Amino acid sequence: MKLSLLLEALRQRYCNMNYSEFLERTGFNEDQYSLEKFSTFQEASRNLLEFDEKTLEKILGGE
Repeated sequence: MKLSLLLEALRQRYCNMNYSEFLERTGFNEDQYSLEKFSTFQEASRNLLEFDEKTLEKILGGE
């Protein structure tokens, strides 16, 4: 997946996905583990989206 597509998908999911949809998509049960994973997904998405695409490409060794 191209970085631009990944970032766009993260933007869409991060902004629009609630906990119920996260459970549905992942198949996780509603418990502390899945709540922690949902929180981790939100935090990771937010942090990645703070970078611009060009900088992330440099960091990841892209073209």
